[in-house]
Amino acid sequence: MVGKSKWVALFFASMMLVHCGANDPAPPRSHPTPVDDAGSEAGYPEGPYGVSNGQVIANLSWEGWREPKQSGFEPSAFERISLGDFFDPDGEKGFRAIFVNASARWCSICKMEQRHIREKRDVWGPRGVVFLETLFENTGSGPATPSDLVAWGNTYQIDWILVLDPTNKLSSFFDRSASPMNMIIDARTMVIRDIITGMPDESWWAHHLEPLVTP
Repeated sequence: MVGKSKWVALFFASMMLVHCGANDPAPPRSHPTPVDDAGSEAGYPEGPYGVSNGQVIANLSWEGWREPKQSGFEPSAFERISLGDFFDPDGEKGFRAIFVNASARWCSICKMEQRHIREKRDVWGPRGVVFLETLFENTGSGPATPSDLVAWGNTYQIDWILVLDPTNKLSSFFDRSASPMNMIIDARTMVIRDIITGMPDESWWAHHLEPLVTP
């Protein structure tokens, strides 16, 4: 009986090892495709989704403010904001393109860029371009918190869409050490038109936006 009990214990131990091994996570890909964590928006383009120019972007979502200044930069006024909110295949919503920025509080270029984003929003916003900014890290390179978003919004008096991204859902699109990241998406198709790190020059905006906003 002792021998049999010992054999049974060894059998179940070996089965446990096989089971755990089968559930080990696969090695991460160098450029994982972002998860469509906003759920299935009605009519949102189907995958496969990608992270490069010419590919459809996943329907990512965040918590933040559509109108930061009007919300008083209050975390209690956070709402869920998804890329799918701006998908406009027929032009009925008036959206032609989506500009997405990823910034961090430690990033000096990100700080410098805020004035330029405001200037470009004033030019392109009336022509159907949505401006959406994400904040992913704090001054110590840790995940950004609601208080970081409040400080960022207040410091630069941001009055375009501002959201919190503590898990850096956009990390697959750029190298965080090269922040900020700037991206243009075609609102009619949700296809990525261009991704650039650092502060883009003047020609970048017109080159990528003009074809999208021109009827």
